[in-house]
Amino acid sequence: MDIEKLQKIIEVYGQKNQEQIAIEEMAELTQAICKNWRYHNDKTANNLREELADVKVMVAQLEMMYGNVDDVVEYKIRRQIKRLEQEAEKMTNFGKIKNNMTVKEMVEFINDEGPCDCCIYADDYNCKGLKCKEGITAWLKQEVVDNDKL
Repeated sequence: MDIEKLQKIIEVYGQKNQEQIAIEEMAELTQAICKNWRYHNDKTANNLREELADVKVMVAQLEMMYGNVDDVVEYKIRRQIKRLEQEAEKMTNFGKIKNNMTVKEMVEFINDEGPCDCCIYADDYNCKGLKCKEGITAWLKQEVVDNDKL
């Protein structure tokens, strides 16, 4: 991005005006995201990209006004990764299975007579995946339309 041009825009229109424009552009991006969720076609996707570009330009101007935020961004990413790791530790065995297997793999697992190697109880001497298979079966019956495959 051309910093000199962005600085000229800020100087000509003023900081308060550009802050208001940033708010407007972010609102337009929000609307574009909602429309893309609803209709998801080339027109809405292209509009989303255009609004995203507008917001990116405005964010660059805001950073010029208030300072670079890369250090804060990195902190926020690290914090979110830490939260994800904490959530993963609390996740149930079935939650871990569901997040790591496709539906097809789940069906194959249910029908497999082999030992379980998918959860934290995999090394237990009598696990054989019985609890995992019961949980997966119940979930698939609830979520998958074609129950005949189970």
